[in-house]
Amino acid sequence: MTKLSLKQLRKKNNNLDKKLSKENQKINLDMIVYLRGSKISERKQEEIREDILDIFLSAQDRGEKAEVFIGEDYKVFMDNIIANTIPMTRQEEVHYWVSIITAVTAALIMILLIQWYIYTFFDEKPFSWQVPITDGILVLIISAPILSILGAVLITKKTYTKSLKNLGAVVLFVGFIGLIIMQVFLRNILFTVHLAIIVAIIVILYLVAYLTDPDRKY
Repeated sequence: MTKLSLKQLRKKNNNLDKKLSKENQKINLDMIVYLRGSKISERKQEEIREDILDIFLSAQDRGEKAEVFIGEDYKVFMDNIIANTIPMTRQEEVHYWVSIITAVTAALIMILLIQWYIYTFFDEKPFSWQVPITDGILVLIISAPILSILGAVLITKKTYTKSLKNLGAVVLFVGFIGLIIMQVFLRNILFTVHLAIIVAIIVILYLVAYLTDPDRKY
C-alpha cells in the first residue's frame, strides 16, 4: 500500500475528526494541541493523531468511552506516547523554528505591504514604488513572530494547565492589540524601500521557510 503524503494524511485525519462526537472532539483537540508542543516532527504527529482517532472511533462504534482504552488521565497518556516517539534531532528542531519564523515574517510583511497600498489607494495618493518604513512597522515585524511563538508555546505545552493555557491566549490577544495600537502612534518614517526589494525579501523568506521545513520530504 502506498504511503500517504503528509498533506494526504492531514486531510484524512481532518475527515476522521469530523466523525467524532462533540465530547470526543473536545478531548481529542486538547490531546492534539498538547502533541503540537512536543519536539516530534509533524509527520509523526499526524501518524499519532491517526492512531488516536482510530481509538476514539473504535470506542464510539462499541458505544464505549475513550477512557476505557486510554485511561482517565489524558496528559499521562500523551506523555507516554511522546516519550516513546523519536523526537526531531537538534538540527531538525533548529530548521523547524527557522521555517516557522521566516514563514510568519514573510506573511506579515506581505500583509503590511498590501495594507499600505490599500491605504494609499483610498487616500487617493499617487502610486509609488518606494514604500515608507516606520518605527511602528519595524517593531511589529520584529515582535510579532516572537509573540506568536511565545503564545503558541504557552497554549500547547500547558494545554492541561488551564490557567497557563488561557494565559497563552491572553498573551496573543493583548500582544497583537498592543502592536496594532503601537502602529498608530509610531509613525515616524525611518527610510523607504523599493517595492521590488520588498517582494524579493518576501520570496527569499518563503524559500528559506520551504527549504528548512523538516517535513518537506514528506
